[in-house]
Amino acid sequence: MTSPLLRRGRAALAVLVLSAASAAQTVTWTPDLELYALDPGETTEIVATVCLPGQVAKADIYLLADTTTSMTPVLDSVKANAAVLVDALVNTPGVDLRVGVGNYRDFPFDPKPFDHQVSPTTDAGALVAAINTWVANGGGDGSEGQFYALYQISTDPAIGFRPDAKRIIVWFGDSPAHDPVCDIFVGFGVPAFEIDEALVTSQLQSQGFGGGAAVIAIGTTSSPSVYPFSLNDDPNKSVFDYWSPDFGVLFCQPAGLAGQADRIAAATNGISTTIVDPGQITATILQTLASVLIAADVGAGASPSLAPFVQSIVPPFYDDLALPQTPEEVVCAEFVFTLQGPPCGDQEFITAGALEVSVNATPLDSKDVTVSQPACFNGPGLLWAGIRRLDPPAVLPGGDPTDLLQVHTNVTVPLSLGSIPVFDVPDEPAYMGFELWFQCALNDPLTFPDDPIKVSNGLKVTFGEDDLGVKYGTDSGLDLSMLQPAFLPGVLQLQCLLK
Repeated sequence: MTSPLLRRGRAALAVLVLSAASAAQTVTWTPDLELYALDPGETTEIVATVCLPGQVAKADIYLLADTTTSMTPVLDSVKANAAVLVDALVNTPGVDLRVGVGNYRDFPFDPKPFDHQVSPTTDAGALVAAINTWVANGGGDGSEGQFYALYQISTDPAIGFRPDAKRIIVWFGDSPAHDPVCDIFVGFGVPAFEIDEALVTSQLQSQGFGGGAAVIAIGTTSSPSVYPFSLNDDPNKSVFDYWSPDFGVLFCQPAGLAGQADRIAAATNGISTTIVDPGQITATILQTLASVLIAADVGAGASPSLAPFVQSIVPPFYDDLALPQTPEEVVCAEFVFTLQGPPCGDQEFITAGALEVSVNATPLDSKDVTVSQPACFNGPGLLWAGIRRLDPPAVLPGGDPTDLLQVHTNVTVPLSLGSIPVFDVPDEPAYMGFELWFQCALNDPLTFPDDPIKVSNGLKVTFGEDDLGVKYGTDSGLDLSMLQPAFLPGVLQLQCLLK
């Protein structure tokens, strides 16, 4: 009887296909603006269109295992299910898949810091036999030598990748990498060059068919007391084999940062995940490969600083978005971000952040967005309108020399300055080119006892013109502006704000 795990593995990979060149993934933002000015309650929509490439059915998968001392329960689990894992991969009908195997430990005491065991093949017996040789041992200090292994896998022709097959590296372990691997280690006693995260990432991205190798990083929490974040933990916690001034060990100074697996997976359009139960390692390998190969989970979100403005993201997620079956095709998904202006405030509000889209929980693209909201004041005031400018202006009764009337007033409208009505502009030819002059004012001794009278600049509006009016004159504390051109037909929308 076929085991449940084998049935699940075969089902996950029954139509195994591979996303084409990573560079073909695109995100288009509409409108492609960076600054959005939102009045209270005003909404605007930004659409992100994510397009993913079609599939090819030829891939070389390389299983790279940490075989240092703490990995015993994980390695035992993989070995117990080796036949299941290999069968699910190499016997998938209709797909040209090959699998390679290797393992890593660390410098300077392990004779094989990276052991390349089997080049990509369909020989299930050879693959199972290689996995069954894994024994947890060695490693020395805490951080390990996987950067050396990843570099060799990317650059050494002896690994045996096919030139026209997409490379996928499934890397699992419980400890971060030494960063850098010292030059004397790379040269096995003769200084060569250091291998750091940047070099490893660049080689993974540049070597191989279809945009380089995709890395699936699976952190296993086999050393929870030392490395609770496994592959993403702090790589400098335990590096005494490389750098220990107290004991005179100074091969090269550590410089790595936590989050290595997440960054490498993101840079190679792969997946970074973590398991707690060693018994889940085989299922996780199959599931993550299925996510990379046959479908994509596409999500959208916003940085926390934009949360007050994000009314909705529709939809927030596409689960198992099926990829097309030919490389020439693409599948696209849309996210609609609706931004809304928050309640009015006495001060101008400006915040910057980003809207984001991800594929398989790995960031794909982000758009920098700055949202601004002018300060608004809802005190009672006046809007003056006239058919000509008052020149020279006149000092308002009870005001000081800066409180000037700029408009020869024909109409006075009492209103709340924070919510000037929007006036309809009819589609009448007689309005084309017609000019009006506006000014706003307030007299509020309760709020402003020291300077109760405030007036704005003057504003000349020409109906039918594609502009935001012409400001003129001076002000004594208010700013009058037009928010959009007064087209025919259209609206006249003015805004009077405290400065």
